[in-house]
Amino acid sequence: IVGNCVGVGGFGITYKAWDTSLNSMVAIKEFYPAGLVSRVPGEKEIVVFSGDKKEQFDIAIKRFLDEARTMAKFTGHPNIVHVFDFFEENSTAYIVMEFLDGITVKKFLESSPEGKLDIDTATNIILSVLDALSEMHSKKIIHRDISPDNIQITSSNEIKIFDFGAAKLTKDDSEETRSIVVKTGYTPPEQYRAKSKQGAFTDLYSVGAVLYKLLTGTTPDESIDRTVDDKLKKPSKMGADVDGTIDRVVMKSLALKHELRFQNANQFKDALLAKKNVDFPEVELKKRRRFRIIVTALLSLFTVAFITLFSMYITSEGDDPLVCNDGKISVFLPVSYDPAVLDFVSTSAQVYNAQTEGVIYYALAGNSRITTETFTFCTKT
Repeated sequence: IVGNCVGVGGFGITYKAWDTSLNSMVAIKEFYPAGLVSRVPGEKEIVVFSGDKKEQFDIAIKRFLDEARTMAKFTGHPNIVHVFDFFEENSTAYIVMEFLDGITVKKFLESSPEGKLDIDTATNIILSVLDALSEMHSKKIIHRDISPDNIQITSSNEIKIFDFGAAKLTKDDSEETRSIVVKTGYTPPEQYRAKSKQGAFTDLYSVGAVLYKLLTGTTPDESIDRTVDDKLKKPSKMGADVDGTIDRVVMKSLALKHELRFQNANQFKDALLAKKNVDFPEVELKKRRRFRIIVTALLSLFTVAFITLFSMYITSEGDDPLVCNDGKISVFLPVSYDPAVLDFVSTSAQVYNAQTEGVIYYALAGNSRITTETFTFCTKT
């Protein structure tokens, strides 16, 4: 029994209805894309416009039914809206889902006296969203449209995500061509490109943006603008009553480079619950660069050791005394490399010296853009 209209969007109309089989209230979402169809008053059948409009309608209705199939996979999860059925009728399509009696997080935030939430309330909302996304990501599906207006707080205080119109199946470590879905302030930079690598980290950027909004009352700067000039301030600088831990969690989730963000929902949850310490993106980036420098220096040192030992082996054949000619190798490092790297290489070289009875010297070559560390190896005859 179909009742009143409870919502109208650009692609559909949602009705409140009573399901006599389930003996419960449900919501029925009718596919009704504005500008592509019309309906004679009093008639159930819709009329699809001809020409290009018909082609657009055919593509859009397929996406609508794909959304229904995606949502149906997660029926039973407490934080995802349940889908009971979907079908085509009246020249369009319908999704029958649970009726969510409550308000969106967007409206809940707007009703807050200060226009923002305390850390406990915000954390409870975000943890529920992360639980839902963890389930989705385990099935290789990304939502791609997490925002305050797609998160519902029910009358029984349950948190549920909905609107799976942009959801896509994703593959690990691959770039795929996808439709561009953008929501200002909540969309990561990779989602602005039709062909890009997207994954769980894409949704987690959006979750971080929602958390930023809940704590500060301000929508984060648009990511595509931040790639040119990043002036995003941490929550505590925007008036949020949070400590350094929450600052780091939020800013890590909003890192422009996806490899610096949380890579799965559980990592985000652990950091939010202070079970795992995280760094600001810029600090983590410096640590990674330092690690790469140390690894490069180590590889260079081991290469020298191999060449020297091989040379000793070749020259030791026959009756002549063992002779090893001087061998040099240049290790190229950025001028800004950590002095500890040179100390580390020098210490390692001394260990090598003790093992081979060799003598090792090093010298700094010039203060140019590229610093050259030259190591000279020679052994006793």
